[in-house]
Amino acid sequence: MECDRMKLTVNEVIAAVHKKSEGRTRYEGQGPYWDELLVAEIESLRSDVIAFCAPWAATYARDCGLPEGHLHPAHYDILARAGARMDAFTRGEQP
Repeated sequence: MECDRMKLTVNEVIAAVHKKSEGRTRYEGQGPYWDELLVAEIESLRSDVIAFCAPWAATYARDCGLPEGHLHPAHYDILARAGARMDAFTRGEQP
């Protein structure tokens, strides 16, 4: 039996957890719920990927001879999936 929740993207699940956490009752001294901890960790890892990968990907693209503002397609896709703003970059062709 297939569940509709299995068709959700990671971003949709994160949005659902944020929405659910807004309506939760919080008791004094109570820590965050597990799903909130997992979402916070995913968001932190995404931020770390963007912070590390963006400068490195630009350097790699330049070293490969790609035009200014172009990134290797794999690096472009990784940054886009992590949620980076991609308006300053173009997905380059495979070198």
